[in-house]
Amino acid sequence: MKVKNILSINNFVLSSLLIIFIISFPGFSNLRVPLVTIHILFFSFFIILIYKRLYFGFGTLILLAIFVYLLVQNIILQTELLFVIQSFLMVILLFLTTQFAVFNAINFLGSKQPIQLSKTLLLFYPFLAFSFTTWSRTSDPGLFMNPNTTGHISILLIPFILLGFINKKKFIILIWLISLFIITIVESRSTLLAWLLCLSSYLIVLKFPKINFVFTTILVCTSTLISVYAIDFAVWLLFDVLNLLGHYDTRFLYLEYNGRDVIWESALNRFYNEPYFGLGFGGSKFEIEGHTFDTHNGFLEILLRLGLIGTILFFIYSLNLSYMISKSNLNIKPILVVSLVAIMSLATNSATFFVFNYLFLYVNILIYVAFIFNKRTEL
Repeated sequence: MKVKNILSINNFVLSSLLIIFIISFPGFSNLRVPLVTIHILFFSFFIILIYKRLYFGFGTLILLAIFVYLLVQNIILQTELLFVIQSFLMVILLFLTTQFAVFNAINFLGSKQPIQLSKTLLLFYPFLAFSFTTWSRTSDPGLFMNPNTTGHISILLIPFILLGFINKKKFIILIWLISLFIITIVESRSTLLAWLLCLSSYLIVLKFPKINFVFTTILVCTSTLISVYAIDFAVWLLFDVLNLLGHYDTRFLYLEYNGRDVIWESALNRFYNEPYFGLGFGGSKFEIEGHTFDTHNGFLEILLRLGLIGTILFFIYSLNLSYMISKSNLNIKPILVVSLVAIMSLATNSATFFVFNYLFLYVNILIYVAFIFNKRTEL
């Protein structure tokens, strides 16, 4: 029992935040891959060792299909060994994370662990607005040295914090207000958009908790679509409709793409050249004026790396997450929707899938825990 307590979801989440903090310092950024990998392997390997079995559901089978596809893809493309290892490792880490979540489901939701985790995170949460360095004249980078990193983490922590305060309205309001305060400090546009979409989705599902798979999927897809066209909509609303012309001293109203539209156009051109099998994990970097950039878009990155075939497999995996949410406990469902809406919204402006960060892993942990707990307690 003591070993299981050490390998708890609480300890995983809290220790992951420590790792994110460490690798946020420029001098330790090179430790990202080994630290994240060792951390996930430690928790998942020992929990599997304790239960001496693996869980195979529809989602995990899709991950195995992606792994086999990557094997075929790398043989066809003759990808460099480093990128071959990276592609396999990312899928393995996601698979192991689902195992970790499944075997912790009963211990987590069947105990006071969510309350303990929520209280701890709520105490820690306001400190995300604290900055060690400066970023710009109007905004700060927050605790994790980068406004987007701090902002995105703050959004993905909301569901974990809400989990311990399901029926406490005052705390729920406080959580949303603190998150808005953090966003105001770091001035991350993608985070503000995700916050608005998450809050809207939360209120909708709170009002209609019996939403089925189709409605859940439509809600998530609609939120994602809004994220894709958010800047175009903002320009139309502020300039064409409200006629609010002029200079605004805030990053929130900086209604340009920062060169990302150029990268996205280049990414699509690359994809059109190799649509079926993609370019592998080494095909999502761009050299512009002597600088290397990624796509700043999780969906484009999936297209480039996996091609149409791999993207369809990932789309099925994502649909399964939506299905699992629809089959979860009604009290938890609004929180799970927030988690999935958040990651899909953030993916329109940053790399979130099959990369060495915890954002997508957090989502998978919450959804798998809720689904498995509901499934086993209904028996």
